[in-house]
Amino acid sequence: MFLAGKHNSSRFFLARKRTAKEAGRAWAENAGKIRGLIIAPSGRTISGESRLAGSGILAGIFSAALRAGALFEGLALPDSGGLPAGWRTRTMSVRGVWMQANAQGPGSGRLEWLDVLKGLGIVAVVWGHSGSPYGYLMFFFHMPLFFWISGYLYKPRTGRPWLAHLAGKARHLLVPYLFYLGLVTLPLLALAVRAGRPALAAIDWPALVWGGSRLSGAYGTFWFVTCLFTVQAVYDLLQRRLRQGWLQGVVLAGFYLLAYWESRYHEGVFVPWNADVALYAIGFYALGHLFRAKQWLERPRSRKLVLLAASVYALVFSAAYAFHYVDFGLDLKHRQYYYLGTNLLTPLALTIVLAGLSELACRWRPVRLILSSLGQASMAVMYLHLGIGIVLRRYMTLTPLEFLLAGILLPWLWHQVSSRVPPLRLLALGQRREPVRAVRDKSGLNF
Repeated sequence: MFLAGKHNSSRFFLARKRTAKEAGRAWAENAGKIRGLIIAPSGRTISGESRLAGSGILAGIFSAALRAGALFEGLALPDSGGLPAGWRTRTMSVRGVWMQANAQGPGSGRLEWLDVLKGLGIVAVVWGHSGSPYGYLMFFFHMPLFFWISGYLYKPRTGRPWLAHLAGKARHLLVPYLFYLGLVTLPLLALAVRAGRPALAAIDWPALVWGGSRLSGAYGTFWFVTCLFTVQAVYDLLQRRLRQGWLQGVVLAGFYLLAYWESRYHEGVFVPWNADVALYAIGFYALGHLFRAKQWLERPRSRKLVLLAASVYALVFSAAYAFHYVDFGLDLKHRQYYYLGTNLLTPLALTIVLAGLSELACRWRPVRLILSSLGQASMAVMYLHLGIGIVLRRYMTLTPLEFLLAGILLPWLWHQVSSRVPPLRLLALGQRREPVRAVRDKSGLNF
């Protein structure tokens, strides 16, 4: 019995040893793929015309981004093939902080640095509406940034019918859109009654139907959601119908030129839901998808080159703009993107620079936690900050900083509640399940 037990035990340990060797071989085979799951994002904008009284703000951001390039060392995870189910493996350089792990199924986690980038973007959106004399600078990049992020997260699902895909996007985007239209309207009606005015006359009801650039005041940012829905629907259809990459590029270039032509010669044209702005915005969405597909921000060498190119461009542009060598303005809502070339390069470069800063922010825990939490609440902040400012300014004077704090904190508190109450989660977020909390070593994110 003893000998038999010893023999069985030996076979057991030999089997364990062979399994370990097989796992090691699988890891070695996958090592060549390790350069790829890190990812840095994006670029997007809303408005911005005027002149730059000084380039100090942008110059500070850009010089910090140049230093960030030296810190970008790759980290990524191989595919899970050859490893036992449930294992997570990762590698990272001494200085690298972009941590990534194998996702255990679709939507199993989210990248925290991407939430940080969204947090920076939504702060820029609120600051752009704060009344600050430098707020218009935020319009140079903040809305293209969000289109870029959405494109970066795009995943083709050719096995799912296009109409089913569209229905999912409608639930995720249009259900909250309609919910927040009602939510914002209620306090405006109450204020009208309190002021002794007819409640129904206080709201521009046709504008609520047509949306887009007709929406103003508390509804001023709602155009983004319907435009994003149009972009997602059209881009997914292109991916299904046009398999050749070069042909997709030709179509997208045509969209860009058509958008430029409309902005240059027919700026006053109105299309419901700002669906025509999708001709311009889809370029940033496609660039986000391209960056992820080509892994330009995952591979160490290409990442450094991209960050360096973006930083150099941003520095040169900001200096030229500050000294009036170039003119520039950007306002997607009102179709003001008539600076050919720079209307694409400038938002993209600033977005990439902010992606580098987002990576650096992940190294400091308090900053990381604050910005990533704001990033997760970005849609609530986008919908509510203007309405909150209107209501508060009825009773007090708000400085730009006070507007920023109120416009971020109150919607953030609302998001914390709505994301935990199932009926509100469906209405306010378009989600049936509680969103996955951000972690530093998982992949996947829904926007």
